[in-house]
Amino acid sequence: MSDSEEQCFFFLLEVQQQDQMVQQDENHADKKNLTFQLEGDRWMDFPRELQWMTYLQEWHIQRTRIRQLPDFLALFTQLTVLEIPKNHITELPPEIGKLTELRRLNVSYNRLSRVPPELGECEKLERLDLAGNHNLFGLPFELSSLKQLVHLDISENRFVSIPICALRMTSLQLLDLSNNHLTDLPQDMDSLNIPAMDSKFRLIQISAESDSDRGDDRNSS
Repeated sequence: MSDSEEQCFFFLLEVQQQDQMVQQDENHADKKNLTFQLEGDRWMDFPRELQWMTYLQEWHIQRTRIRQLPDFLALFTQLTVLEIPKNHITELPPEIGKLTELRRLNVSYNRLSRVPPELGECEKLERLDLAGNHNLFGLPFELSSLKQLVHLDISENRFVSIPICALRMTSLQLLDLSNNHLTDLPQDMDSLNIPAMDSKFRLIQISAESDSDRGDDRNSS
């Protein structure tokens, strides 16, 4: 058997084994807790074998050199958790809007400069963490559709004001805007009728004052 034939044989064998594993996992009684985990800077891309595992409900990927999500992401319509902090991801693709079962999305400490409006289609989202992307300075208005969102962390970015969409997330209980560049509050803030508005306003006000204080300290030094 030649080297090329041997490589082909092993690849086919691997595919057959993976197909068997997929079938076994799909028949497993506890498949609701199936997760995919990836960690380590040797990873620069997602393994192609992942595209066959669309039954997965959680991804946990961190501390890799991966720069973008895979082109088959939209196939994972059962995903409820997408934890991808501390990678090199530069953008979220529009296809993320296809993940309509998503409850938790963590893209903190990556390299995002924008968030696609299609994320607003993930209406079951309860927790969104975008902290520490540094070049992120706004959120699309379409995220106003996230009426079940309870926790929004956009700390350590470049926001100068509170995103309007955040004020329309009627279930929001925690909004972290610390370590941004806040200079003003939205003009229509007082006219909004939002549950727990007082507690959120106090949090935002403290963050804004902290940023202002830091600016005064820098000017005086």
